[in-house]
Amino acid sequence: MKISATGEKNPASNSSEVKLLELQINGKKIHFKSLEQSGEWLMEEGMMRSRGQATLTYVFKAGLDPNVEILFESGPSAGLGQIEFDRQKPIVKDFYSDYVSDTFFLLPPFALKIKHSLFLFMMLIFAGCFAVIFWLVFCIHIIIYIRFRRYIIDWLQSFSVDLPKYAFQFPGVGNKLMYENHEIARSLAARWLVFIVPLCYLLFYLLQGKFLLLGNTDHVDAQLPYLFAARFALSAGQLPWWNPFIFNGAPLWGNPAIFMWYPPTWIELITPNSIVLYVSTFISWSHYCGVFVAAFLYFRALIGDEKWAVFSALAYGFSISVAYGLSVGNAHLPVYVFLPLSLYLLHTHEQRSFRRNLIYLTLSLYFMITGGFLQFLVYAMVVLGSYALFLAYHAYRSNSREPSFSLILTFILSLFVALLLSAPAWISILTMAGFVSRVSATDASLQVFFNSEMITPINRLLRLFMPNGFGFDFQYPYSYVETAVCFSGVSTLYLGCLSVVHKPNRMVIFWAGFCFTVFLLCFTPLVFLQTLVFGGVGVMTGRLLFILPLGVAALAGLGGKSLLEQPVSHLRLFLLNPFHSCGHGCFSKTLN
Repeated sequence: MKISATGEKNPASNSSEVKLLELQINGKKIHFKSLEQSGEWLMEEGMMRSRGQATLTYVFKAGLDPNVEILFESGPSAGLGQIEFDRQKPIVKDFYSDYVSDTFFLLPPFALKIKHSLFLFMMLIFAGCFAVIFWLVFCIHIIIYIRFRRYIIDWLQSFSVDLPKYAFQFPGVGNKLMYENHEIARSLAARWLVFIVPLCYLLFYLLQGKFLLLGNTDHVDAQLPYLFAARFALSAGQLPWWNPFIFNGAPLWGNPAIFMWYPPTWIELITPNSIVLYVSTFISWSHYCGVFVAAFLYFRALIGDEKWAVFSALAYGFSISVAYGLSVGNAHLPVYVFLPLSLYLLHTHEQRSFRRNLIYLTLSLYFMITGGFLQFLVYAMVVLGSYALFLAYHAYRSNSREPSFSLILTFILSLFVALLLSAPAWISILTMAGFVSRVSATDASLQVFFNSEMITPINRLLRLFMPNGFGFDFQYPYSYVETAVCFSGVSTLYLGCLSVVHKPNRMVIFWAGFCFTVFLLCFTPLVFLQTLVFGGVGVMTGRLLFILPLGVAALAGLGGKSLLEQPVSHLRLFLLNPFHSCGHGCFSKTLN
């Protein structure tokens, strides 16, 4: 299939305004029958006008077949899009077989006519060989270390090197949590709830045999089309990781190309077309269940009480941001899984040897980097780095310099190794960065900020008192679901505030400071900093709010645990945390 288009840009307009003159598919002129518009993008009599900064999607009925739709994507510096998609039967047609043709791209002057480059192939070979060699060297190093560990220690000690005594511990040494002086209050009922509750939520889909398709426009208009495009590219003997034509039209911050390097995505690329949506749904639900498990592990280590840990895990897993991530598919969920898992590994690093900490944290960061949405990943990495520095600082203040040094060294080495292992993803993304659309210029960003950001802080503060108030006002081109990401129950917010005013400890100070910083960066003129840092991508503010439920859930669990330090009625405890009361009353003798 060959697609050609002719168009012209309005020279009198400062925006990216393009007039579509003609569109042909296989030589046949196409007449548009219907249009779906989204956000601030408009189509008026063949005129596409940009009033925003994000790349958004339009779907046109093609006229050739009532079931065939052509998916167009356009940005301030991009041409019309390139993917054919059947919404009823999501199968990408024979579209990329002639991807080197001069008529592949749409709408000059933005069209790119680039042949398949030998440079891309050489970069693929280099990145693949580098990753394989690094994995081999890493494994050989681990084998040598295990086999000759004692000789290495004796050799280093011969030079009078003051080695950390815990760095060469055997597996299983150490049973205490970091900075905790009490044992964990265990509950078998709480552990079962972590698995049963999300599975009951999944049961609705299992009984009806449904799959995630129309849950969110980002999933059906962005994730799935690129997935099927990559599948067809592989069947045609092409490498979608290095084909800039497939991912053109999407901005770099929102480009789905990075998901092609996430190992679970490879399963979707090799499954038959008839079951690929079910496989994709299964992977999404597996990640969603993993959110509860990873959150429970971290909150268990943080709070020291499994009954309150399951409360925080459920509050986090059923928050609006995580539920929204499930509707998107496999884009946001990897960060929701591996962020609390990485926090758990950092928090309990003294329970494991240096070697195990390095391996586990490296794998967790690798999966989060390759599977995480770029707009979301950058904030998750900031949280991890801040958490590691916070723990190391308090370890140093408590005259524990060895754990402080080990924690920082583990985090830096793990991040370095994870970035090296994910080098093919970064090389391909940066290589294709020259072919994707850009955001608006700095002057346009400043104009947007002073025209819209500065005149609405009062409205934002008033919306904090509404159930979905943790987001932007209705005038913004973002949905309530995407930005109202924190409200997860009155008791959760109450317990979170209670933890701050009732004997705050170190972890309460960290998470309270995190939540307060997020509020300042999102609901005050300090949002100007994000506008400058990310080149005017206003949606980045909403992505920062995606992590807020993690901090609120952590504060809620810590606040609930503080209630047990003083007499409290069973009725009040049940109203705040029915899971704790159920496990303490009904199952205390049989399951605890």
